[in-house]
Amino acid sequence: MNQISFTKLPLQSIQRVVFILCAATFLQGCGATGSAILTGNRRSAIIPMSVTVYPQPPTVPYEVVGIVTSRSVNGLTQQSDSQNAVDELRKQAASLGANGIILNSVNAGSTLNGMIGAAGASTIALVGGHNSQAQLQGTAIYVRR
Repeated sequence: MNQISFTKLPLQSIQRVVFILCAATFLQGCGATGSAILTGNRRSAIIPMSVTVYPQPPTVPYEVVGIVTSRSVNGLTQQSDSQNAVDELRKQAASLGANGIILNSVNAGSTLNGMIGAAGASTIALVGGHNSQAQLQGTAIYVRR
């Protein structure tokens, strides 16, 4: 059986392997997730982009449909994480038939990170990126129009 010895591989090959593993790990965290809990009357699902996001309760009559949450991590920027989280929140509310969301909680932030790998006697510095996230929680509502 043939075995690969890392001591016989050129440094450039080891760098590529380490880079590919780090990139795969970084990309694994991308995307948004969410949940919806029905607390009122379920309505027929609607298109997510037709859901209005309210920073405070609207002044027109509405009924509470449920509670929705979303979380987006490791987008390209903090702004993209926030947008992904809003899109996911709309998707969750739309699945309950809600046409509005009152934002209750917004938690967004980012940190810088980096990695250093060692290969033989040489050290390879791998530039990381940022860890960003956006978490939203809101009340899904149906606004009578």
